[in-house]
Amino acid sequence: MIAIVFLLVLLAIVIVVSRTTGVAALPVGEIMMLIGLFVVFFGSGIYIAAVLGTLALLAGFLFSDRPFWLFMGQVIWAPSSSFVLVAVPLFLLMGEILLRTGLSGQLYKALNVWLRRWPGGLLHTNIAACAVFSAISGSSVATAATMGSVALPYFEKTAYNERMVLGSLAAGGALGNLIPPGITFILYGLMTETSVGKMYIAAVLPSALVCALFFLVIFVHGWRLPNAARPPKASTEEKLRSIVDLLPTSVLILIVLAPSMAASRRRPKRRRSA
Repeated sequence: MIAIVFLLVLLAIVIVVSRTTGVAALPVGEIMMLIGLFVVFFGSGIYIAAVLGTLALLAGFLFSDRPFWLFMGQVIWAPSSSFVLVAVPLFLLMGEILLRTGLSGQLYKALNVWLRRWPGGLLHTNIAACAVFSAISGSSVATAATMGSVALPYFEKTAYNERMVLGSLAAGGALGNLIPPGITFILYGLMTETSVGKMYIAAVLPSALVCALFFLVIFVHGWRLPNAARPPKASTEEKLRSIVDLLPTSVLILIVLAPSMAASRRRPKRRRSA
């Protein structure tokens, strides 16, 4: 409903602006047809990805002066022939592999050993696990889905506020697009011809700041509303075992991030003049 209202308001604004500025008449019929299809598709329960893909193809064809097959060929061939976009499905595949192999659960359990006695306990673990997983998967959807499926069983039969639990998982999932290697960095670098490795380096400080702010909010919440039963203190043996459990994830982060960051720091050698 919100999307439909937004489209109608946007259409009204465009029509008013075109009339007041004297711009050529807009194809109102085509725009209204797209809005009608938008309402029908979403109202019929079709998958959102299929709806958006169909509307994008129709909109491109309606506002293009090229034949349909020429338009379809260019639209389909251009993204599929881009070598950079190969990383997008591979990142999603990596997130699925981590979930199925149990490495994501191992990561969550290891971080919980170090963070469970902080004010907020498991909520801190949600943010930390999502941050580390984001440095591997590069996708907010994969991060939220994977860590949500891993973390929610830990909160069963506990006194944690459900809104804070789901909010911490949603906030941690959003880090997937901010912490390198986010898929959005790849898409932006492809469209603007910007070095993806340099964008990864530039995103390190903002992503660390956002994580610190999330930790601060959870710390204040846990300090104001402490849990009645605090978890037991982790032993030295348990902490050492958790460090060993973090090694596979750390190696994966290095494998994913190191090549792109190293390539961005390489400077072309200057040719000596004769």
